[in-house]
Amino acid sequence: MKRPGFSLEGMDIIISNIKAESVKMKQRALKGMIEGAIGIRRDMDHKNPKVPVDLGNLRASWFITTVLGAEQNEGEGTFIEVDKEGKQARPVGFAAKMASEHVSIIAQAQAEVNAAAKMTLIMGFSANYAIWVHEMLGDVNWSRPGSGAWFFRQAINENREKVLQKVANAMKIR
Repeated sequence: MKRPGFSLEGMDIIISNIKAESVKMKQRALKGMIEGAIGIRRDMDHKNPKVPVDLGNLRASWFITTVLGAEQNEGEGTFIEVDKEGKQARPVGFAAKMASEHVSIIAQAQAEVNAAAKMTLIMGFSANYAIWVHEMLGDVNWSRPGSGAWFFRQAINENREKVLQKVANAMKIR
């Protein structure tokens, strides 16, 4: 029943528009999270301490996964067991084992992301020795100049505000 002198029409359109914008904001926020994770990864290769590299398998084991699926750059997920001179540097089958574990760990992370009640991003290294290398403090002869312990932690700490700003910018109503 309409009240005399007052009429409110189009409320269904307003609610529909708010719901549509909410979905878009979540998509943009997820994009901001992914961009932030990519920035963290980039810093691990360009700022000290960098990701240590022997054959490159640790660096190749990097992954990011969200409800949109796994993000992978060229060279990531490609593992080797011979050095630059072609000498067998790791046991035969090492690269295949790392590739298999990489796929398995990403699948596990993907299942966790899909089951999460909130928007979630998981990033990290699938190499089974990643945490050991990350925590190697002390007098270590790193083969890559500028590399060292706590490369992941340092990149996260340095990018924290940037990531939050990316997500905040993405969340603005357009």
